[in-house]
Amino acid sequence: MTYFFKMRSALLALVLMGAVLPEASEAQQPTDPEIIKMMNDPEALKIADEILDVSRVTAGYNNILPEMAARTRETFTRSAPQLAPIIAEVTDTVAVSMISKRVELQEKAAKLWTMRFTRSELEDILAFYKTPVGTKFALNFAPILRDSVELTNEWGETLAQELAAKVRVEMGLRGHKL
Repeated sequence: MTYFFKMRSALLALVLMGAVLPEASEAQQPTDPEIIKMMNDPEALKIADEILDVSRVTAGYNNILPEMAARTRETFTRSAPQLAPIIAEVTDTVAVSMISKRVELQEKAAKLWTMRFTRSELEDILAFYKTPVGTKFALNFAPILRDSVELTNEWGETLAQELAAKVRVEMGLRGHKL
């Protein structure tokens, strides 16, 4: 299946699970003074950061840099295999020097939460994640999302095949063979 269809299916799964996708301009440039105030409220940011940790929403962030380093190493090694040991060393050194960027990502993610929830709402969300059902939700959300994407991919593929078959039949009834 192509990258496009996988991404479409992932987005569809998010929508089906209740996620609302804001317009890019809304996500990037808040103008409401209350939202701007919340985004810079240290206590709200602290709560949002804790939500990110207990909800495991950002757990995958830790894999991004190692995966990018591996891809970079592989790409450069394919173009210059004789330099593989040096490429590996340099890539690892540069990647380690970029670890602090993970903190930047966490801070930006916390701001996303403070853009959409008041401090009181953030406190309620954090309280939920600290309950047994909240912990269970956090542990199961990623697998549910993954399974939902897989389900959506399978469903979409089946639907596409059924649609194509019905269009072929209908076109045949109209004297055209596809």
